[in-house]
Amino acid sequence: LILPDEVVIKEGCVGNSMYFIRRGLVRVVKGHGTENELFITGIGSGSFFGEVALVVAQVRLPTEDLGDKVSKLY
Repeated sequence: LILPDEVVIKEGCVGNSMYFIRRGLVRVVKGHGTENELFITGIGSGSFFGEVALVVAQVRLPTEDLGDKVSKLY
């Protein structure tokens, strides 16, 4: 269970996991928490994200957070 506005993946960090969205909405943003923050897209129930980190060793590009609703990820 992830709470609203909690950051799940932080831009610039190296990742080693992916997430499946059971319920809720994940916001994908660039420049999270800065005055230049840019909303890229929303990802909803039944989708997944973070899978690139399992294939390619590179830093995370955008930040994913939970917007304004409680979500269930696994």
